[in-house]
Amino acid sequence: MRRRFVAITFLMCIMLSSTLSASALNYVTQLPHNTELAWFAQHGINTMDISRIMESVPNGQDQLKSLSQQARANNLTPAQVQEIVRSMFDAPPLTREGMYGQLSKDGTTIALPNGMTTPNLQKQRMLDASTSTVNATSETGLTALTSGYRDVVDFSDQSGVFWLVRSTTGFNQATTFVNLPHITTLPTSPDRPYVFFAVNNATSSVVGDYGIVFYPNSGWHLFSYTLVWNTSTNRYDATWWQSSTPLPSQYVGGSSVYLHVQITNTSNTDSVSITLRDGITFSTLFSRTVSFINNPFNSTLSNVNIYRQITMAQVLTGPTLNTNTGTHMANARTSAAHLYSPVGYWLWGTSQTSDTYRKAPTSVQLATVIVNSHTRWHAEDISIRFNIP
Repeated sequence: MRRRFVAITFLMCIMLSSTLSASALNYVTQLPHNTELAWFAQHGINTMDISRIMESVPNGQDQLKSLSQQARANNLTPAQVQEIVRSMFDAPPLTREGMYGQLSKDGTTIALPNGMTTPNLQKQRMLDASTSTVNATSETGLTALTSGYRDVVDFSDQSGVFWLVRSTTGFNQATTFVNLPHITTLPTSPDRPYVFFAVNNATSSVVGDYGIVFYPNSGWHLFSYTLVWNTSTNRYDATWWQSSTPLPSQYVGGSSVYLHVQITNTSNTDSVSITLRDGITFSTLFSRTVSFINNPFNSTLSNVNIYRQITMAQVLTGPTLNTNTGTHMANARTSAAHLYSPVGYWLWGTSQTSDTYRKAPTSVQLATVIVNSHTRWHAEDISIRFNIP
């Protein structure tokens, strides 16, 4: 029986040679017994699709592997897989150009050329563990990974309050389903609710946030916000980008969305991509890729942590964070979060997590972050309510 299977596989390779490009043929013939090719066929992806992806989609082989991993991890249907493949060839959704800005002296905000000021979310992570004070609770230290989360107080960081789950190293992708929270806020509110992934290298020479942000007068937008250390100026160069249009209203308190962040290594340049999809059809809503020269992420990804974060940030109108503005982010829910590497994928559990905590400038303000529920550490339901003077 095995000889017959190998013979059939060899015959398939001969037949494929007339329809696949050389690079695509090389890809499929290296797969064990062409089981991956059969899997694609079962999901409606034929050999011509594979060849087209290999030839015309940047890093096509990585994208095929990513598609296969995501589909298996999340039990995607053939229709959902086909929708992802179709989106690979679509023109990218309309976006707004990136804006380069300058950090404030205290590192709390970034000033953009259009006059907008936005909180520096990275300060929260760049300062964590080294300068923060951990509240003495039963949920401290490594026990946080198996029983609970930490409470962290850091008065030096006035950019906002948040909930954070940090991965261990070695992963190049993360995905999660998100049910967007209801937001109650004033049109002139300085508060900015966020749900996002973050990617840091170990030296913090490159730090970045990739996800969705809420504006009182507009709604939810896909965004990316990166800081790259400039060795010439000894300062961070900051880039802010967001989608030109907000998410459709049906996603607020209704249909889920699917967030996918992916790190790609090449010979000279590394990149981080964020894609926002419909959580049912898997059609692409928005996407964005940010590139970094000189390979800040090593090939084994041993110097990379991925974060999952729910935040209420604030454009400060005074010297300290005002947590009594009345803004309410009710029930931001993530579920089925997964982490991926070139060799496999995992539900984001205790073995894949290096830390989990909520954080605020003062111990009193920690109460604004309400952990309604969590499942270690691939799901959570978080509310943040600014009702504490």
